Amino acid sequence: MIYIGFKNCNNTAEEMHKESMALRDSMLNKLCDNYNPKNITHTQKGKPMYEGIGFSVSHSDGAVAVAVNIGEEKRDTNEDWQTFSGGTDFSVGVDIEPANRRVDANKLSKRFLSEKESEYVAGDNVRFLEIWTKKESVSKLTGEGVASIGHFCTFTLNNICIETRRVMLGGKEYIVSVSYYKTLD
Repeated sequence: MIYIGFKNCNNTAEEMHKESMALRDSMLNKLCDNYNPKNITHTQKGKPMYEGIGFSVSHSDGAVAVAVNIGEEKRDTNEDWQTFSGGTDFSVGVDIEPANRRVDANKLSKRFLSEKESEYVAGDNVRFLEIWTKKESVSKLTGEGVASIGHFCTFTLNNICIETRRVMLGGKEYIVSVSYYKTLD
């Protein structure tokens, strides 16, 4: 089970980092027995883990998203968190961007997207951000970084699932993508 928590905060890098760490600690404390932030470790690729449980943090434009993957185990919480089914592997990646973020979608598409992805985007900011958050979430899942995953049209996702949703925080719409490994039957 993957839980995703969101928080609205000031739009400074320092405040978003502080709030993302507070949300991470709050979620892990409620989802894990005897949580201690001193027990957070990192894989060889730098992905953070807590006693084998994966989590991922993202923040942008005053919004924070934290995803925690506790695998098959299910816990009842009274929190206003979104959930995804997830897989048995505890890895997870999350990315969040404001839906109204203005980017040069044509220029960035040429640089970061395949021809088919660029055709889909067709200069539209929201479509670009949908693909971008998917790529970012996969790069956080794998620990490889955005440049290494290449174009989705040529990148083999194998057992990687990516889900994208819209969320409202503080009256503002955000695009959030979550990626995780799904066991293939």
